Amino acid sequence: MLRTMELLVGLPPMTQFDAAAMPMFDAFTPHPDTPPYTVQKPSDTVLTAVNGANAPMAAPQRPRT
Repeated sequence: MLRTMELLVGLPPMTQFDAAAMPMFDAFTPHPDTPPYTVQKPSDTVLTAVNGANAPMAAPQRPRT
């Protein structure tokens, strides 16, 4: 993103990484995409839930010695 901003305002790259970065011009279009969207309600997922004992990769961890 920094490289794109530098190009837009006419600044030279600040670092070699900026100079080698791909500008994000393809991420923008001249016409906005403004169709309405359908809101999805959040599911009834409990945010404080943890994986159960039978979850994948839930093998007991050996204590470090």
